[in-house]
Amino acid sequence: MENNKILKYLEGQLTGQIKQDFEALIESNSELQYEVETLANLIDEEPMENPPYHLRQKIYNMVGIKDDSFMDIVVKKAGQMIDVIIGNEYTLDISPKFVTRGSQKSILFSKKMNHFDILCDVFYEEADNYVLNLAASKKSKEINNLKFLITQNDNVIEKFTQKDGNTGSFILNEGIYSINISLKSKEIGNIKINLS
Repeated sequence: MENNKILKYLEGQLTGQIKQDFEALIESNSELQYEVETLANLIDEEPMENPPYHLRQKIYNMVGIKDDSFMDIVVKKAGQMIDVIIGNEYTLDISPKFVTRGSQKSILFSKKMNHFDILCDVFYEEADNYVLNLAASKKSKEINNLKFLITQNDNVIEKFTQKDGNTGSFILNEGIYSINISLKSKEIGNIKINLS
């Protein structure tokens, strides 16, 4: 069953014979009926703000929708270098633009999220610290005032892009961080980054 058809049905986008045929299919298939009811409840009880990315990921996985506004990165220090464990598909094979240190200690990740190009430059420093620089552009133009909300447990760091399109460097300790990216209350995407 095409999951997008369920969403179109719940949003009232199906009409005429297509709608009648789909309703008959729902009536005859208890598994499909359960999916439709579950998604209808989620839509009816939808909060006014965007749900956390991990909840959205569960919903998308349930209905088989790929979320293109999500980047998952795991980096691990290996001596004086860092290795990418998860997220190789996002790495750029160029010298890092923002950090002028050795490329073996620095990795640049990139992903298009909702028409924005999001860059994440990760550099490993001594004493289990990492330096990050986040940047955004759209159609090759730097984006000013894009918000990056970085959370780890109850700790929250807020960074905004400047006129040059990047946040400037900041230090994070080892750990797992969620980074929500938004512009004027509109969510652009999310990054989950594990620094170990």
